Amino acid sequence: MSAIFGEIRHFPQEKGPDIRLRVFGDEFYARYESETGYTAVYDPEVGTYCYAELVNGHLISGGVPLSRCPPREIRRHIQENKEIRNAIFRMRHRDIYPPLLPSPGIAGARCTDGGLLPGRRITKGKIRGLTVIVNFRDVKTHISVANVSELFNAETCRINRNHCSVRDYFLTVSGGKLDYSSFVVGPVTLSRKRGYYISHSLAEEALAMAISEFLVDLSEFDSSHEKVIDAVTFLYAGRSLYKNRLWPQNRSFSPPVIHNGYTFGRYMLAGLGRYPVDMSIGTICHETGHMLCGFPDMYDYGISTGDADISPGLGSYCLMALGQRLNYGRTPAPVCAYLRDLAGWCDRETLLNHPDLYEIPYGDYHSVFRYETHRPNEYFLLENRTRMKMDAYLPASGLAVYHCDTMGRNGWNGGTPDLHPRCVLLQADGSLHLETGRNTGGRFDLFGKTDGVAVSADTLPSSKAWDGTETGLNLVDISEAGEVIRFKTGTVSDRGETHIANTPLIVREVFPDMVIPDDNSQGLSSVIHIARHGNIEDILLTVDIHHAFIGDLEVFLKTPSGSKIMLHNRDWSEQTDLQLTYDAEGMLAGLKGKPVHGDWILCIRDMALNDIGKLNFWSLLIEYTPTDRIIQIETVSGLKIPPADWNGISSAIPIDQEGVFEDIRVYAEVTHPCIGDLQISLTAPSGRSVVLKPFGEGKLKANIRQIYDTGNHDGLAAMVRAGQEMQGEWLLEVTDCKSEGPGILVKWSLALICPPVPETGQG
Repeated sequence: MSAIFGEIRHFPQEKGPDIRLRVFGDEFYARYESETGYTAVYDPEVGTYCYAELVNGHLISGGVPLSRCPPREIRRHIQENKEIRNAIFRMRHRDIYPPLLPSPGIAGARCTDGGLLPGRRITKGKIRGLTVIVNFRDVKTHISVANVSELFNAETCRINRNHCSVRDYFLTVSGGKLDYSSFVVGPVTLSRKRGYYISHSLAEEALAMAISEFLVDLSEFDSSHEKVIDAVTFLYAGRSLYKNRLWPQNRSFSPPVIHNGYTFGRYMLAGLGRYPVDMSIGTICHETGHMLCGFPDMYDYGISTGDADISPGLGSYCLMALGQRLNYGRTPAPVCAYLRDLAGWCDRETLLNHPDLYEIPYGDYHSVFRYETHRPNEYFLLENRTRMKMDAYLPASGLAVYHCDTMGRNGWNGGTPDLHPRCVLLQADGSLHLETGRNTGGRFDLFGKTDGVAVSADTLPSSKAWDGTETGLNLVDISEAGEVIRFKTGTVSDRGETHIANTPLIVREVFPDMVIPDDNSQGLSSVIHIARHGNIEDILLTVDIHHAFIGDLEVFLKTPSGSKIMLHNRDWSEQTDLQLTYDAEGMLAGLKGKPVHGDWILCIRDMALNDIGKLNFWSLLIEYTPTDRIIQIETVSGLKIPPADWNGISSAIPIDQEGVFEDIRVYAEVTHPCIGDLQISLTAPSGRSVVLKPFGEGKLKANIRQIYDTGNHDGLAAMVRAGQEMQGEWLLEVTDCKSEGPGILVKWSLALICPPVPETGQG
């Protein structure tokens, strides 16, 4: 399967032009929204996508096309209820994968076959697949057999600036053990229009036409000489259509197709594109990982744990999660160490259980670095994921630490001893953003340079086993990201305390999705406000702009110190987009020592006609010498949360210092079997209250370990803007609305960041 988490895709309409919709889900259950956030369903009677209404928990068409203004009573982001979503998922899954067939991409709730999917797997050897280019009666591609053959097989792939070919990708990540190429034929033209194949399989018809029209020698595609075809790929005309049977996917022929004594089992299909500029290897590599290697999806599709909440799992850090889409699919992430190890691609193993200084080189896909726990199926793997080469487009750079359990599930569901994923990334900032779906990867996910202890049983994140016992894994003195990352394992010394909570580093990311006015000297401005006080030591600015002719653009940064830095001054190159990073060793060198507090403004002006672009994303990462006062207090509560009691419990932290705070951070740790039953609120000394976690959020998941701050919580940001006095008693209140219980407020902490104390003049 290939999941989508809010990305925009194009969809055809019978009685209207193609429409852009935001997609959430996978081939078994997906929800669609307009770009303004209104849930949409396709109405065949109207012939267009229409605003959805919720009737008895079901989404139905309201009959009003999205091209019109929304009806007054329609709300944004509506969803079907959980039971209906799960029922639809199961129905479509049974329809596509009958019970007697293994499910490519899905192994059910628990992965029991050595961590890989059951069924036939080919992870080593020289494999040749068959690829068929498919046209519809009404939609045809302008991409040639030679183009597709280059994308699959070339030693140096030049198509659409892809990092490499499909063959070279698997040769690299398998350490040379899997040599997969493909014989390309076509195009074949199907008998019906594209719309028909949204709900009907195209595979059988396309395969029959390919065999009859191109006289294919099937023995070329049977590496095991067992009369079983190894791999078949269908690439259909146009961009991938994320609807039902045309959703990019890996499936089995049902019943199996037999031709001249050869059995066709699994196949994959995806959109090929319209022109070579659309071509990318990411989705092809992902679905091939299912088809050949038996790799499971490394994201949470919800149904296995019954919560119906899809989330990114390993996100951008693995091909089999969301890493297939990095750089628009042209530079997909490598297969993560967990799957490479299971595939038998790692023939060199380094055990980290002995205290020592270790080195992990970048791109050593032959090797695996393992820390073993008291359970043979549960262990930790470490990997160098420096942002370079195949990892050039990762959101973070540094040491990756994976907590693995081959008997785990593919859902989060709170991370309990019985319900936890087969592989999670320990996010260095202590967040659970990947597990809870807040993002698909962030700047602080990987471990960068760390003096002292980065990971132990007492840090956040911790190295405890899923059952809560200590594993003994301690990671100390990690070097900065690079060709080689060094670190120590062993006993934690007295100096060993995690530095993460108070690290002098600021990360701000914004996704404006703002259209750049064409031929307009006013342009657009996007603001990041930084409330911290201090002086800049190092700075990294990342900008992602979509535009066909970047020579039209002026891009500059206004800083709180009053300087204006021109980043891009109508410079022309072969790039069609502007995706650049600026640092203190280059254009931002003059910012060292300057104040960090205030408004940072990115300005973009399009100075020529014809092409309209968009600001997708920009971010600031700033190391600084703080001059703030940070008041941080933690209390270990241990209070039991009474079930079905609206009075709940409260725990107090007193602050005896005066003044107004400019930033706030709250950490809460709660044990509870169903956190959807809980509400957590923070009340300031002024009496102003903020709901940190409302009832229903998290649904059936268990336990809470969460940091709330002004970067991820609008209520806390509003509290800061209101100018609250900090002196007095701060209360954290937890309420359980149902009787499932029991729950415990383990501990919580409050950090208030205040402006520096003004220096007094000397007489």
